[in-house]
Amino acid sequence: MRENFYTETMSLLLVDLDGTIREPLSGKRYFQHFQYQKIIPGAEVAIGAYKDNWIIAGITNQGGVAAGHKSIQ
Repeated sequence: MRENFYTETMSLLLVDLDGTIREPLSGKRYFQHFQYQKIIPGAEVAIGAYKDNWIIAGITNQGGVAAGHKSIQ
């Protein structure tokens, strides 16, 4: 049996970026470059509601790559 083990917990928020936090400036479904995106109104406030002890990570499935609208490069 392990005598010393880490028992502290952490709070982790995984946020889907596409269509939840950000959207293309063009109004289309996908954007090609990061500078062609904007934060969806209210998203910044919602994320800001989480306290300082939260780890917040943005995730994406890159649907535009899978659909052939942009490349991974």
